[in-house]
Amino acid sequence: MDNRWSHSRRRFFTSAALVTGATLLNGCVRRIPAWLPQANPDYPLTIDVHCHFFNGTDLEMAGFISRTVNDQGKPWAGPDAAAVVQDIEWGIAPTAKSEKSKLKTSEGSREKAREKWRKAHAVQSNKLREQLQKPGAQADLRAHGMAVPTKQSNNNEPVKNGGLEAALKEYVQFRYVALFDYLELYNNDPSTNRTIDLAITHLVDYDWALSEGDRTRSPLNDQVELMKRISIASHGRVHTFAPFCPLREVAFRAGLHGKHTRNWSSLQMVQKWVSDGECIGVKMYPPMGFAPYGNEQIPPDFWDSAKWQWLKNLDPRNVPGKNGGAATIGQRLDEVLGEFYEWCLKEDVPVMAHTDLSNGLNTDFNTFTAAKYWTALASKYGKLRLNFGHLGDFEDTTASDWTTPPGTTRDVNARDLVALMSADATASGGRFYGDSGYTDCILTKFEDLKNTYEKALTWTAPGQSRPVLPDRILYGSDWSLLMLVDDMKAYFAEFVRMYSEIDPTGKLSAKFFGGNAVEYLGLQDGRTRKRLLDFYAKYQVKFEKDQQPMWMRKIAAKA
Repeated sequence: MDNRWSHSRRRFFTSAALVTGATLLNGCVRRIPAWLPQANPDYPLTIDVHCHFFNGTDLEMAGFISRTVNDQGKPWAGPDAAAVVQDIEWGIAPTAKSEKSKLKTSEGSREKAREKWRKAHAVQSNKLREQLQKPGAQADLRAHGMAVPTKQSNNNEPVKNGGLEAALKEYVQFRYVALFDYLELYNNDPSTNRTIDLAITHLVDYDWALSEGDRTRSPLNDQVELMKRISIASHGRVHTFAPFCPLREVAFRAGLHGKHTRNWSSLQMVQKWVSDGECIGVKMYPPMGFAPYGNEQIPPDFWDSAKWQWLKNLDPRNVPGKNGGAATIGQRLDEVLGEFYEWCLKEDVPVMAHTDLSNGLNTDFNTFTAAKYWTALASKYGKLRLNFGHLGDFEDTTASDWTTPPGTTRDVNARDLVALMSADATASGGRFYGDSGYTDCILTKFEDLKNTYEKALTWTAPGQSRPVLPDRILYGSDWSLLMLVDDMKAYFAEFVRMYSEIDPTGKLSAKFFGGNAVEYLGLQDGRTRKRLLDFYAKYQVKFEKDQQPMWMRKIAAKA
């Protein structure tokens, strides 16, 4: 996530509510059919490990807009404007609970599903068009440095190209309709010879980082419950990573609650969600205020810049724990993170973490994704199944960054993260991976990115026996945030083309688009597979054949 992407994301979140007014179809779509664009059984296995199917009610809109900073340390809107944004957004987008009541689990027909899908988009497009034509909306957009034309297209068909308008429409959408959009977009390009067999979607928990512990319009337990229902309705086509927030856990153990919300244990909830099969892994977001490990080495006053009232009330130098006593905020964070990692190791649970140096509460917090903190983790918990989301801003590296050993050129976070990986699956770093989420430069600098990949895929760090990245890099789109990219449809096809040019034999493609994800997630012989089989049996999930989803049948065919 480079500075361009970071800016685009905040622009997206800020404008989503400012211009939509009453755009949503909450009362217009009574039922959402379960039919989805189908995967092709004859195409090779394809897994997208980095997706999001959420809307504005799932996020702390006011806090994100007014408190996260750009590369210069400045927020994108003041607190008054941000509060208005949240009020509007939370009032129009469907909550997870309301969507659950509308989502069918019966299949329905393809024709009826497409009819409902088009109706949803038509209603939304019409109302969005009305709002964008209002003078006040244009003034708000200009105030945030955006320009959206006052005259919108009269075409009510679902948008196939990205950009701000398309992203706005999707951002206030039902999540299952967003999934429909995603599969429709990437399942109909014959040039790729691929369809999406499995999409891994990630939830986030910003409550304690951004709003003093108060919950979102759609609380996390409702979000997880809806995503469970989506997993069932999609016949195992989508599975979810639950969010783990060590800040919430520290506050919970200290006996703190939000102003309007009772707190709960983040660790206990992710353990429940995973053990029940509702989620298959866990997502972390360090820039919101914690290092992945090694927090106890950081002076307590480092966290003063977050301006958390809840932490001031505790005193960051004397934070109580679950058994009483007192320790620094850094020690408490490492304490709960250590318990979390131990559980992940014991239960063989995959973890994904944001590793770009961006979107924190301040520029200092952005550095929590740096490789030095992952080095601290690797020394003690190096056998985790771990995915470095966005692979430390890999898209901003150049071919020359992968031709020399670490430390002899400029500081490159992506390269330092790859250096933590091991070719030996039983060694520390032997199950560390990285994904390609939001590598939008593939659409504008294809040859440069291809050259970078060619060098990175053959790079060997000091201490490594051979290049590890061919077995460790994963395909990720970062949908639906990818909708900000104008030519979003070409994103998937261009990655297919790039890998076919790098390796015409298809061996690297097979790993990048599917094989590496199977190993990372434990889908062939790991505990994740067993939990999923138990989940399918418990909820009587129906499949076309062999009582397995298509992605599982494709794995078996390769074994």
